[in-house]
Parts: sequence; C-alpha cells; structure tokens
Amino acid sequence: SIVVPVFNNLHHTLGCLDSLAANTPHHLMEVIVVDDASTDGTAETLQRVEGIEVLRLETNAGFAAAVGRGAEAARGRVVVFLNNDTEVRPGWLEALLDAIDSAPDVGAVGCKLVFGDGRLQEAGGIVWQDGTGANIGRGEDPQAPRHNVRREVDYCSAAALMVRRDLFERLGGFDPRFSPAYYEDTDLCFRLRESGFRVLYEPRAEVVHHEGATHGDNGGAGLAAHVKANQLVNRHVFVDRWSETLLRHLPAGTGDGVLMGRVSRAPRVLVCDAWMPCHDRDSGGLRMTWIVRLLRRLGCEVTLVPLDGRRREPYAAEMQRAGIEVHYGGETYADLVRRCRRLVDLVILSRPDGARACLEDTRRHLPNATVVYDAVDLEFVREQRRLALIGETPSEDFHRARRRELDVIRACDLVAAITQDEACSSAATTTPPTSTPRSTSRAR
Repeated sequence: SIVVPVFNNLHHTLGCLDSLAANTPHHLMEVIVVDDASTDGTAETLQRVEGIEVLRLETNAGFAAAVGRGAEAARGRVVVFLNNDTEVRPGWLEALLDAIDSAPDVGAVGCKLVFGDGRLQEAGGIVWQDGTGANIGRGEDPQAPRHNVRREVDYCSAAALMVRRDLFERLGGFDPRFSPAYYEDTDLCFRLRESGFRVLYEPRAEVVHHEGATHGDNGGAGLAAHVKANQLVNRHVFVDRWSETLLRHLPAGTGDGVLMGRVSRAPRVLVCDAWMPCHDRDSGGLRMTWIVRLLRRLGCEVTLVPLDGRRREPYAAEMQRAGIEVHYGGETYADLVRRCRRLVDLVILSRPDGARACLEDTRRHLPNATVVYDAVDLEFVREQRRLALIGETPSEDFHRARRRELDVIRACDLVAAITQDEACSSAATTTPPTSTPRSTSRAR
C-alpha cells in the first residue's frame, strides 16, 4: 500500500503519480492519496485520476496525521510512505520488497534519495548524540560504492519509507507529539529498533526527491516557516524521549566517514583480492566468497576490494545485497585506506603481488589494524611441487619469487593457509600460521 500525503503542489503530485504508473508493476500496489485539505484544485483533479483511492481531510492536519489516515485504509502487508514531491525510478518497489523480506527482523526499509540534478540527497540517516541528524552522502555521487550497499542505519526519511504494516499498527503509527511534521520518522525507526527490528537502507530503490517542495525550505514563509520551525521544537521532544538511548550515540559531526550515529562494536574488515571473487568459476573464488560472507554473518562490517577496480556481475550485486561493500571504480586503494583511517580493525590481503602493493599504504594509514595474509595457495610451494614432478631444478627466478612471497608473509601479523603442510611451509617465517580449508559448498 503506497500512501501519498498531499497538501497543494498539484504539479508535484501529478508527477509523483505519473512515475508510479510508469515505474511500478500495478499488480504489486494500491495507491492511497490523502488530500490534507488542499486549496489549489487538488481535490477536483484527483477525482479524475484512475487507479487511486483518494481520502480527503476537511482540515489541514499535517504529515503525521495524513499518512496515519492513509495507513488505516491500507490493505497491503507493507505500507510505503511516499511524499508527493518524489518521482520513483524503475525497480524501486521490487528492491524495497526484496530488502524487507531478506530477514524476519527487518521492520523498515528506506530508499536512496537523489536530487533532480542527479546528486545524492540521502543514503540513510545518522542521528547524533544531541538529536541532530545528518543525511549520509549528501551532495556526493550516488553511484559511489559506499552508497550502494544494503546496510542498517539509524533511520531513513519517510519521504520514501517502507514499513511492515503489522508493526506500524502495533506501535501505534507515527507519534502525534511530532505533528505536524519532522522527527516522526526518526522516532518510528527508534521504536522499531527498541522492539527488536532493524531499519535498512536499500540503494537499488532510487527515488528523486524535490526536497522542500512539500513544506518549503528553511527560508520559507507562512505555513512553510511554521512547519520548518517544528524541526527545532520536535528535536527537543525527540531528545527528551530518547535521552538514554542517545547516550550510546556519537557526538555531532563525528568524522572519519562513519555511517551510523550509534556506537558500534562490530569489527570492520577490509578484504583485498586481485579481482572480484567468482564463486562459480574457480575454487579460490568460491573460498574467498565464503570467507567474506562468513565474516558478514559473524557481524563484521566488511568491505571487499577487487584490486583491478572492476565490478563483475552478478557477483558484486550479490555481495551488496548481503550487506558487503564492494569497492570498485576510480578510487585507489591508497585513497580508500586514507579515508577509512581508524575505521578498520582487520585487513586480509591475498596473493603476493597484490598484497605487496597494498602493504605500505595499509601500515601507514591503518597502523592499528591486524594484517592477515591469505595464502590461498602458496605460490612457491605449488611451483616447487611442479618442478619436482617434471624433474627440473628450481631456477634463480623461482628463488626470487619465493623470497618475495616470504617477505610478504613476514610483513603481516598472521598467515592463513589452506592446508597444514602449507601452514608449516610458511612457518619458516616469524609470522604465526593458521589453516583455513577450501570450501566445496556452493556460495549462497
């Protein structure tokens, strides 16, 4: 059930409805438009629009009351609150449904909001300790890898927010204390989390949001100025209600690229490989896929870095849907670790050439991170066995390659080998070895 609250701005409303008709499978949705006592001819025009249900409020009640009335009339198992100053992009609703059905503890899912000029407006929201908020990635490139991974957030804007209807009703909907508008969506997300449910950001659900068109911007007059003033008033209401919870949030403006205001104890792991692991192409790719996914299932925040910079499908999209950031494109590894700085606890490097290329920047910019060398298969051991099999004597090139590989191992804190034999081969260094067997199961 898609609930669209409307107060005047008829041209935006019609644009929103046109985008719904063009970019949403009709069998998946019912559209409920709540006219919050518009005075610009909206009521008369909406009566001529087919395929929607129109609810008319006789007096202007504000956003929270209007969407609450729409939710009461909803029949779907999920409700999407959608501002009338939005335009949805193809695939948006299917992506939201995929995310909300991804786990039983997902209570709400928000969209990637973009400005009309293509810049990112919001990739989820942060709530700081003082109750102020921040839009993640505002003004940045919406295609940047860090903005294209499904992940948990403090809140998502109700400009385009999907909520399980049973939970919305159980929690009593938006709290009327936040009427006419602002902080009602943040408060709802906090109540969902208090009840044991997560709020996710889904990057594939892209929606253009003409921000400020519904109520005006901070410099507006009349109703716009009155409603915007509620940001300040409702922030104090919000802080008073959630004061103890906010003590576990970071101070306002905390830097270093954090993507959540809540203090997180989750280990942050950077996994580097020569290319995107392909679980159906080779055993090494299958093994690395399992390593990355198991780290995620253990609760780690994981960034996978294919050092060739290529995004290979469907593998990258599968990782992103699993909550794993895939780093691709023009940003170098040095730029990445410089930006991450204190946010990484563990770095897993793989293959001698790639590991050697990353080690200096890793140690310089992530001095507190533990560095693991994943041997995959020790190349000098494999080559030594090949030479023995064909009866050849190891050349000077072999010995140089062996020294380079052992130098990489010595520079790391731990080496992970496939077999106990390879672990023993690497034990000639001072780096402690451990064994991580190959996987023979299909990655899911």
